[in-house]
Amino acid sequence: MELKNRFFGPTLLLAALALGFLLAAPAAAAVVYVEGSIAPGPSPDCVLVRDQEGHTYALEGTGWRGIVDTDRVRLEGTIVPESRCGVTSAFRVADVDTIWTDDAHRVVYYERTKDGRFASWVRRHREKEWREWENRHNIPPPPPPQ
Repeated sequence: MELKNRFFGPTLLLAALALGFLLAAPAAAAVVYVEGSIAPGPSPDCVLVRDQEGHTYALEGTGWRGIVDTDRVRLEGTIVPESRCGVTSAFRVADVDTIWTDDAHRVVYYERTKDGRFASWVRRHREKEWREWENRHNIPPPPPPQ
């Protein structure tokens, strides 16, 4: 009986640590997709995406640079608690998956699986439009292709 009590404390501590790590894992941001329309925010440095359920997110990161205000997009990234641009959530874009030119998603303008990396595609097909958008919104240019 004494042997059981001797190992009970460290075993309980180890179990508590393991449980703590398991519970912390979901706190790490999961990669999600957001489909919606791009819209200018209340200030020039704010760019928003309004998804199909009515949520609005401020765009974060650099993975989205190259989209313009007429795009209907599917973005890959993570939702982060960021209060700016008049909204309480932001979407940190890891990559642009698809761009459509219509709300019905019939006309695909860009698709990652077909057109390759988004930054490279922007440089090849959309440099002028992006420069105009960038100048209106004080946004740096898309990162160079890697």
